[in-house]
Amino acid sequence: MSDKKDDLRQTETRTMTGTRRMLPAGTLLDGRYRIVEVLGVGGMGIVYRAHDDSLDTEVALKLLSEQLAADPVALERFRREIRLARQISHPNVVRIHDIGTDGDLVFMTMDLVPGRTLVEHLADGPLSADQAVGIAIQLSGALAEAHRHGIVHRDIKPSNILVDHSGRAWLTDFGIARALDQQQLTEAGQTIGTVAYMAPEQVRGEAVDARADLYALGLVLWEMLTGKTPLKGETRDETIARRMNPAAPVVLPGEESVPRSLRRTVRRALEPNPDNRYADAKAFADDLTRGQTRLNWRRTVRRSAWAVLIAGLVGVAAMYLPDFLDSHTPMPAAAPSVAILPIVNGTGSEDFDWARNSLAEITAGRLAENRNLMVVEPLRVRRTLADLRLTVAELDQGRLAQLAELLGADWIVQAALLGNAPELRFQVNVFDSADADSSEFQIKLEPDAILDGADQAVQRIVALLEVPAGGDAERLPMSNDLDALARFDDGIDALARSDHQRALDALERAVEMDDAFGMAWARLADARAAAGYYNEALDAAERAAELLEGQGGRAEAWARARLSALAGQTERAIERFTRLVEQYPSDTDAKLALAELLADQGQLQEAARLAEEVSEIDANHPRAWFLLGKFAVMSGNVQRAAEDYFVKALVIQNRLANIEGRAEVLNGLGIAHERLGELDVANDYYGDAAELRQQAGDRRGHAASLSNVGRLNMIRGRYDLARDAIDRALDIREEIGDLAGLARTYNELGVLEEEVGHYDAARGHYRDALRTFEQLGSGHATAGVRTSLAFMHLMLGEYETAEAFAQRAKEQQAEAGDSQGLMSSLHVSGELEMARGDWSAAQASLLRSLEMARELGNPFGEATAHGSIGLLAGYQGRIDAALDAFDTAIELLEPLDDRRGLAEYHLRTAEVLASLDLLAHARPQWQRAQEYFADQANLSQRARLVRIEAALRAPEDASGAAAVFDEALQLARSSGSEPTALMIRISRLRRLGGNPADFEELATSAEQLGHRPMQLQALTLLADNQLESGSVLQAQQTVSQALRPPLELDPWVGNWQLHAILERTESPSEALSEGDSLSRTLLLELASQMPPELQTAFREMHGL
Repeated sequence: MSDKKDDLRQTETRTMTGTRRMLPAGTLLDGRYRIVEVLGVGGMGIVYRAHDDSLDTEVALKLLSEQLAADPVALERFRREIRLARQISHPNVVRIHDIGTDGDLVFMTMDLVPGRTLVEHLADGPLSADQAVGIAIQLSGALAEAHRHGIVHRDIKPSNILVDHSGRAWLTDFGIARALDQQQLTEAGQTIGTVAYMAPEQVRGEAVDARADLYALGLVLWEMLTGKTPLKGETRDETIARRMNPAAPVVLPGEESVPRSLRRTVRRALEPNPDNRYADAKAFADDLTRGQTRLNWRRTVRRSAWAVLIAGLVGVAAMYLPDFLDSHTPMPAAAPSVAILPIVNGTGSEDFDWARNSLAEITAGRLAENRNLMVVEPLRVRRTLADLRLTVAELDQGRLAQLAELLGADWIVQAALLGNAPELRFQVNVFDSADADSSEFQIKLEPDAILDGADQAVQRIVALLEVPAGGDAERLPMSNDLDALARFDDGIDALARSDHQRALDALERAVEMDDAFGMAWARLADARAAAGYYNEALDAAERAAELLEGQGGRAEAWARARLSALAGQTERAIERFTRLVEQYPSDTDAKLALAELLADQGQLQEAARLAEEVSEIDANHPRAWFLLGKFAVMSGNVQRAAEDYFVKALVIQNRLANIEGRAEVLNGLGIAHERLGELDVANDYYGDAAELRQQAGDRRGHAASLSNVGRLNMIRGRYDLARDAIDRALDIREEIGDLAGLARTYNELGVLEEEVGHYDAARGHYRDALRTFEQLGSGHATAGVRTSLAFMHLMLGEYETAEAFAQRAKEQQAEAGDSQGLMSSLHVSGELEMARGDWSAAQASLLRSLEMARELGNPFGEATAHGSIGLLAGYQGRIDAALDAFDTAIELLEPLDDRRGLAEYHLRTAEVLASLDLLAHARPQWQRAQEYFADQANLSQRARLVRIEAALRAPEDASGAAAVFDEALQLARSSGSEPTALMIRISRLRRLGGNPADFEELATSAEQLGHRPMQLQALTLLADNQLESGSVLQAQQTVSQALRPPLELDPWVGNWQLHAILERTESPSEALSEGDSLSRTLLLELASQMPPELQTAFREMHGL
């Protein structure tokens, strides 16, 4: 500590664990941590903002009990618990760095995260239901990860929860409650703080498990919702008494303001008996997520839900990024899963090559007959191996464990056919992923009865796995005006056939003839909403409800349900339509209305079931077939939509000669074929739909078709045409007051700016879209926009915000069965995890995204996933695998003539090769990228292209290269992409050099961004510059920082460079090509993972 130590004793404060000294600013602890300011004082200690002088970064420092330093046993127990807590790695957990002492002071350092404690937030009043549930879901995820490691927090309370302005939450103080448990419960003068959030069994001093944390989280959730804590007395003793009484009812203060679904969730969390609570944090989070979906229904904006209900398939067109769901349905936990790997032919004879997949298929098929087992699809197993670029022979125990995790398999079966005829044998190894242990057996085979070996193997495997073998309504008054009735009849007929314009004309005329004709007013509300006149539709609905009040029966129920929907009361509308369908099971209109509302909330399976029922009741109902197509597209079953449902709908519409209905189906076919990558076909459908809609006077539909045409032009790089079409759609939607259409148009404008490369502008449009979709209560659409926002924040280098959006999108999409959305969100998560250096998580996300793309027949999604898998392999130094992945992406996109995509993966290939200084090999790839991009590259891509041009020029023309690097940097900054700008700065200093201050500034920028691979690149350059400048000690410190947690990456393509610098600090004269140094070993390993033609050039360049 500093010489200010004597002054500290003059400033003291009391906390739960004793008197603490307040440390003045500037105090130095343990020669490393310099106090900046006090952040807060809690029961467990005083928290400061401190500067870590060793790593030049700010941390949170918690000063703990002085008694700990004087009690070696207690201090060791504290260290043990904190070391255990450090195992928790989760985005909603504050990471602990270090435990230290300074004299009689004990402290711990942690991540310094933005935001205020939940106590401070609640001082401003209760949170909205959406905010409270969102925070609780995040905390549930954090607890689930902790509980997975066997760690119980024991002290969940608002002061241990931090929340930033975006709603991201962090849980702090894992391990402290247990470490200080004895002192906590016996210390005199303890406040009620901790007891107020204790579970009954914890108050009684009994053993606690994860369910105690969920009890406390339930209390915190209720406090967030109402500002009040259940079961809390005026004093500590009164609180304890209330918790100790198992018969006391759980009284929830302020419950009238909380939705019923949330009340049920909290009551279950607060059950006095732990056995009656949620079994784990995931179950709690799942209920909260379902409740949040219901909360999204509760919107009060006029013109909302009914507008979406009537809008038809245009809602699907709003989502530019494709989205996907894992269709695999897991069996119950009691049914263990097993994966069968391809069989190894170890006979040395090609005559038995057939056994590799055939025997695996037979074995898997026989095992699948056992109802007590779940067998991973053999094709999925083979594809995962191929995606990982691994062979069965390369699978050591570590890789087997990784494969088991990716496949969700409890056991993996490896088998080999060995020996020579007539003495053949089947050797089987069963790997238990839980214990990382294996069991092995052999079966003797007859050459002419090899397949019998599979049967015998199945019996032995089953034995090893130890599973068993084998109405009073009044009559509604109708109009007495025959002409009004005739017009009403025409309107009903037109509505039934989805001919909204004819319905509008007929029903307008009917209410003109008889203003008291309630049923006509009701149907007129439908027609007006269908035409996009939402204010007028609400007026008609209010008039209908007024005229039909007290009548009872279906008409009144329909009028009330429709009015709820138009008024934005979506939850009530769904409840009312559900009751209506229950009362009138053959009411196809009610079923379809309910189906559209449910689909908009993401309940696609139930929506499709209702539409299927209608198609069975009325095989010629065009709307039913159309909606089945729409729901199939939303669910990712695009091929079925294009080849079945939409075709049936179009046949019926053609038979009816319904222009508007035909245009709607053609628009749907355009969307389906676009998703399938058939852009020319999609363009034709969109053009036909737009022409028909304009002819029919369907302005809302015409705007939707214009938007689709605009989006297709975006894909093809025709940005001026795209902007013109979308602007025309925006004008129409503003004129007719189409709020749902405006939300989609904002989203399309975001896509357009994203395509051009104006990421900040795109973010603004996406935020407008999200806000408007939230006003509409459109849960499915908000998930897609959140994915887009996550990607924009990723491109801007705002990783924490990107993670929050991506996580929420994935939760919504998984809950809703939105497979296309989930595919895209998983891809964004994979890119984000890659940027943070979490190789394992990135690989899992990207492989799952790839698998979903394949299942859904989405070649764009496949190519995108392969491209990112290649980028990851390049970071890891697996160059052959990286180039192979880029080639695969190119092969997928060539038949689709996706020139932007082709350019992107040629550019990535050039970037990887240039990073290895293989410039002669990089040049042709860069030239191909230039040819494909032509004038289609966005700002960020152009910046990257120009960066490679500068790198190619640098060896022969340094001054010219400097000007080109400047141009690249300007393009990157115009796009707003901080990661791209940093990439260019790294490349410039690497190629052209600079002043020591330039390298220091680069390392600081990389650290602030938090992109781990680029941070290591910057530190490598800094260390090299320090060594060249004669600062040997500084170079050693910089390399050491890069080679140890939290920055260390293994594998990492540049590790050889870091070790080479370290070795040069110790033996400056030793050449890399000499001796058996670690850097040389790593360099040889890197070369071995290159294609042969690159290996030769790389070895020559490094003198290997």
